[in-house]
Amino acid sequence: MTNSFPWLSLVLALPLLGAVLVPVLAAREPRGARVVALFSTGITLLATVLLAVLGFHLNGGFQLQDQVPWIPSLGISYHVGVDGLSMAMLLLNALLVFLATIASWKVSERPVLYYVLLLLLETGVAGVFAARDLVLFFSAWELELIPMYFLIAIWGGARREYAAMKFLLYTLGGSALMLVAFIAIYLQARQNPDIPFASDMSSILTFYRNYWHSGPMAWAEVPLFLMLFVPFAIKLPSFPFHTWLPDAHVEASTPISVLLAGILLKMGAYGLIRFNWGLFPALIQQIAPWLIALGVFNILYGAFVASKQQDMKKVIAYSSVSHMGFVIVGLAALNTAGINGAIWQMVSHGLITAMLFLGVGIVYDHAHTRDIGKLGGLAARMPVAAFLFVVAALASLGLPGMSGFLAEFLTFVGAFTAFPVAAAIGAIGIVLTAFYMLWLVQRVYFQGPRPEFAEIGDCTAREAFPMFVLAFLVLAIGVYPALLGNTVNAFVHGFMPSLGL
Repeated sequence: MTNSFPWLSLVLALPLLGAVLVPVLAAREPRGARVVALFSTGITLLATVLLAVLGFHLNGGFQLQDQVPWIPSLGISYHVGVDGLSMAMLLLNALLVFLATIASWKVSERPVLYYVLLLLLETGVAGVFAARDLVLFFSAWELELIPMYFLIAIWGGARREYAAMKFLLYTLGGSALMLVAFIAIYLQARQNPDIPFASDMSSILTFYRNYWHSGPMAWAEVPLFLMLFVPFAIKLPSFPFHTWLPDAHVEASTPISVLLAGILLKMGAYGLIRFNWGLFPALIQQIAPWLIALGVFNILYGAFVASKQQDMKKVIAYSSVSHMGFVIVGLAALNTAGINGAIWQMVSHGLITAMLFLGVGIVYDHAHTRDIGKLGGLAARMPVAAFLFVVAALASLGLPGMSGFLAEFLTFVGAFTAFPVAAAIGAIGIVLTAFYMLWLVQRVYFQGPRPEFAEIGDCTAREAFPMFVLAFLVLAIGVYPALLGNTVNAFVHGFMPSLGL
C-alpha cells in the first residue's frame, strides 16, 4: 500500500458509507437493511485486516497518516493515523460490529434505523481510535454517544429510557470536562509558533508533555489531569463512576451489550493512555501508588459485587468493572510488562466479554429469563451453547492457554515488580473471578434439570457462529500471542520512552 493514497481514511469512511446506503437500498424492503449492514460491516472488517497486514509496519510510531487543513484560521486539521494501539483497537471494533450485526439478524422493529445507528456507532468509535486532532477526537467521541443512546432507548428492555438517559448524562458530564481541558490545551498550543495546527495531538504531546508539571503553569496540572481522567474513568468504567454500566447492560439488547462492553469501554482506557499518561508522565509517576490502589479496588469490588448478582447480565457487567481494574493496575505499574498486560487486557476483555454476552443472549432467547435462580440443567438441552459459554467463562477467569491468562499474567508481573503488596492483594480478584464464573456456569448449566426447560432447543448455527469465531481468537491469541503481540509491542516500546522510563 502506498503512503500517498488515503487508505486509512477510506477504511474509516466505509461504515459511514454503509449508513448512507442502508436507507437507500432497503427503502422498499426494510428487512434488507440487515443484508446491506452485514455486507458493509464485513467489507469494513476485511479492509481493516488488510490495512493491518499490508499497510502497517512494526517499526513503532504513527503510520498511514492523512492530514489536511480543516479550519485553517483556527489551526484545526483533519488528521488521522494509527500506531500499534490504534491498530489493535480498530481491528477489535471492526470484528465486534460485524459479529453484532449477525447477532442482530432478528431485529424487526425499525430495522433501517437500527442498522444506520449501528454503522454510525462503528464510525464514531473508529474515529476515536484513529483521530490525531483534538477537535476530530472530540467530534468522534460525541458521535459515538448519539447512536448508542438511541440503540438502548428504542430497542432496550422495560427500563430502557432510564438506562439510556443515565448513560447519556454520565457521558455528557464527562464530555463537558474533557471539552474544557481540550480548550485549555488548545489555547496554550495556539500561542506556540512552532505548532502549525494548534489542535494537532502529535504536536501537543511533543511540545507539552510535562509542560504543566513545573514553572508558571504548575497550578494547572492537577485540574487538567482530573478533567481528562474523569471522562475516561466514566467510560472505562472505574469506581465511583461505574453505576451507569449495569443498568445499560441489563436494558440493552444482546448485540448492543456486546459492543458496549467489548469496545466502548476500551475508549476510556485508550483515552487514559493517550492523554493522561501521554501528557502528564511526571505526575503519573508521583501518583502511581494511588492509581494502583484504585485499580486493585476496582478488581476486588467488581468481583465481589458480581458474585452477589442474580441476573446473568449483571454478573458480567460487574465483571467488566473488575477486569478493567486490571488495565489501571497494568498502566500504573509503569513498566513494559504492566503496560503490555493492560493493552492485552483491553483486547482480551473485548473478545471474552462479547462472547459472554452472546451466551447470555442465547439463554434468554431460548429460556426467556436471565434470573440465575430460575435456571438450571440447560447443558443437557443446549450442549453447544453450554460448551461455548464454558469456554468464555474459563477464558474470563484466566485459564492458561487463553488470552485472559496472558493479559492477567503480564499485568501482575508488572504490578509485582512495582508494587508487590498491592499486587498480592489484587491477585485475590483472580480467585473471586473463578468463584463467581464457575458458580454462574454451575447454576445455569449443570444444576439439576428443570421441567419447564425440557422442550427448549440448542442454539442455531447463526447464534453459535459469532461465539465460535470469538472462541477461536481467544484460544489462538492465548496459544500464539505473536498473532497480535508484535503490534502491541510496537506501541509499548515506542510509548515507554515518552514516560521517561
